[in-house]
Amino acid sequence: MIKILKIIFVPIICLATFSFINFWLLPLIFCFIIISFNLKIFKLNDIINFLIASYLSFFASILLYSLIGYSLGLLLESEFHVGKWRIVDISYLIILGIISTILFFYFNSFIFKNLRFKDNLIKIFLSTLIISLGVFLNYTYGLDDEYSFMLWQFVVSLVLQLIIYQNYKRVD
Repeated sequence: MIKILKIIFVPIICLATFSFINFWLLPLIFCFIIISFNLKIFKLNDIINFLIASYLSFFASILLYSLIGYSLGLLLESEFHVGKWRIVDISYLIILGIISTILFFYFNSFIFKNLRFKDNLIKIFLSTLIISLGVFLNYTYGLDDEYSFMLWQFVVSLVLQLIIYQNYKRVD
């Protein structure tokens, strides 16, 4: 019963803290929440590596969005649309919805050997699909960009908790 509560409670806390923190501190708070609920499986070295991998995927996603989105916007001019979507919006969907999620799980699979990337591809694919659909709906209905990041944190923390509790033996 405690495992189920931890699996559900971590994403809810990620959502609750989202609006109170600075954008650049999102990975730090996200990692702190994940670590605090999984202290039995994390060693000090793992904690530092988890923080580094989270920030690495965070900055890689921002860099890719900046390079791809704005480069395409300049090359194809800002008037280029696919339906209602500008090219920058499409790159945002691809980077936030697909690439950042895959990068996060991929980088962390090197740190935590039990989070085998290939073994959890279905969960990672489903989380990517949910986030992409959420970002798509967010843009379609003109909601604030903050909701896309909130959805990303919620889904990724939920999937990460599911993977942790499925693969680790020392968790209660």
